[in-house]
Amino acid sequence: MKNSGQMLIEGEDLYIAAENECWTIDAITGQRTAVIEAPRTNGAESVHWGYLNCVGDQLFGTGVKPTATFTRTWTGGASLLEGDFRPVVVGRSVFSVDRHTGKTLWTHEKGAVMNSAIAVGEGRIYFAESQRPEVVSDEDGRVRIDDFCKGPTRLVALDVMTGATAWERPIDLPHQHIMFLVAAGDTVLVTGSYNENGKVYYGLDAFDAASGDPRWQNRFVATNIRGTEPTALEGSHGEQWQHPVVVGDKVYLRPYGFDLATGQRIPYHLYRGGHGCGGLTGSASFLYGRGDNPRMYPLDASRTEGTPLTRTTRPGCYLNIIPAGGLLLIPESSSGCTCSYSMQTSLGFVPKRLSGAPF
Repeated sequence: MKNSGQMLIEGEDLYIAAENECWTIDAITGQRTAVIEAPRTNGAESVHWGYLNCVGDQLFGTGVKPTATFTRTWTGGASLLEGDFRPVVVGRSVFSVDRHTGKTLWTHEKGAVMNSAIAVGEGRIYFAESQRPEVVSDEDGRVRIDDFCKGPTRLVALDVMTGATAWERPIDLPHQHIMFLVAAGDTVLVTGSYNENGKVYYGLDAFDAASGDPRWQNRFVATNIRGTEPTALEGSHGEQWQHPVVVGDKVYLRPYGFDLATGQRIPYHLYRGGHGCGGLTGSASFLYGRGDNPRMYPLDASRTEGTPLTRTTRPGCYLNIIPAGGLLLIPESSSGCTCSYSMQTSLGFVPKRLSGAPF
């Protein structure tokens, strides 16, 4: 949530970003079959491989300072990830390489790019970029989001094949604690959280993917379990770091749902149903998250506390419930937490048809 994932699967290849390289691992044998080095910056300085994504024959990445990636989550008795005003990792460049040959296809280096606010879709790669000198020249490659958003900050779209700028536009965002970017069809959505008047707010800003023109903006107060009181500042259980879930023409950002085309709130209110950190994932009919235990929340209900999937386990602290291939998977991710639950194990669920109800 403060950086980006460093592993992905494409076909029978597993890609792993490791320091200044991206390794290609044969997913069947486990053998490393290739090593691709992250392109150096314009100043010929070696960088580590940060963001990692793949579309077709192209790998995408960001070049980050060797000191940027988090190697620990706590220091001096304080969390580096949870709570208000925590730093995020920024890249010094965006690039694409051929995943088969390792050839650099293009590089873009005009500012600092937030690794958590990058998305690929419709033949373009979109990202938030700061051109503020203090952010671009930051010593360790980690910055606070409120400093990043002080500007000049831009939303940028590049052609994935050539790296040419399709469009860019200045953006003015209030975010302080988290910031994500989602490409969904013809919409680019920027979300984030911030404090105002003693409350935690979330913001959603939608832009036209083809032109970059603003479409709509929405701000709302984050609420706690029952949705009646503002979420606590300096929270440590998901109050500041919720990630949106797009399902069809709707976007869900706990606890509400919105129309993706207009930004209007739809009649949907998700009560978490229990204590718990983490964020939401989704399928065609349900959202999934933590309310004490793993829970599923139907999308056809206007108000829901969801249904516990177990009473003896908990999912991990971020996005840990994976609906894929007709299954619901929860890889073990709770054993490092101080919470005490009866069982710590990976789980897989198979849908059960009930009296004609959809899977």
